[in-house]
Amino acid sequence: MESSVLSAVVLPLSLFVVMAGIGLSLQLRDFANVIKYPRTVLTGLGGQLILLPLLALLLIWIYPFASPLVAAGFLIIALAPGGATSNLFTFLAKGEVAASITLTAIISLITPFSIPLLAAWFLNVIDPGQIEIPLGETIVQLVAITFVPVALGMAVRRWAPNVAERLMKPVQIFSLATLFIIIAGIVAQTWDIFVANFWSMAPITTLLVALAFAGGYGLARIANVTEAGRRTLSFEIGLQNGTTALLVTATILGIPETTIAPMFYSILMFVFAGLALLVFKRAGEPETADAT
Repeated sequence: MESSVLSAVVLPLSLFVVMAGIGLSLQLRDFANVIKYPRTVLTGLGGQLILLPLLALLLIWIYPFASPLVAAGFLIIALAPGGATSNLFTFLAKGEVAASITLTAIISLITPFSIPLLAAWFLNVIDPGQIEIPLGETIVQLVAITFVPVALGMAVRRWAPNVAERLMKPVQIFSLATLFIIIAGIVAQTWDIFVANFWSMAPITTLLVALAFAGGYGLARIANVTEAGRRTLSFEIGLQNGTTALLVTATILGIPETTIAPMFYSILMFVFAGLALLVFKRAGEPETADAT
């Protein structure tokens, strides 16, 4: 598959479907869960938009990355929204599914603006003038591939709920399958770069994933969120939308080195999600009422 086809066509279309899948699970009244689960939602927003990027910046500061370009990709995956599969893992762990769906939706609507703005600022701090993010182009593309499909998905949910129910599972499967296909395609195209960075990136990306899962749970505990909410935020902050990060790095920036960290993270996060689910299952039924 040629690079232009993968980055210019497959990635945007895949992300469009992923976001439509989020819309299929949403109704306008779901946003009222901010009131129903205030601690969980507000703590989750803080963890996703502040804690995880700060963890990435701290690791960039103390770890000898091969180049600022590789570090840029590491930061961008931390700025990405939560992954749609967080809702599924939250359900399996008996977390607060409604709060998880609301968080995924809200963050997905914020990050088209926060990713380019924060990335431009942070990257200028890391290495001034090395990487220029086209702010206008990035915001327009992310908005088009976020708001439109989410709105379409919500419209289907509103006017054809039975169709929405039938589509949700296939869309989830499609999202996972295409993410791994995209990663495989990018690895094939950037094989030399991937191999050259493997041993340096695997440990630090593993650490970021572990900190994201543990940090989500720990932050929720500090905020006095219930056990169900803690499980929710562990998945919500730990599972990132790798397709969005790869769209920014592979399509908009078009710099192979910046795709390395998002690829590593997108694979490792499912390993940690499985381990977290196993731990939560063994811990038994959680407390479910949101602490206010």
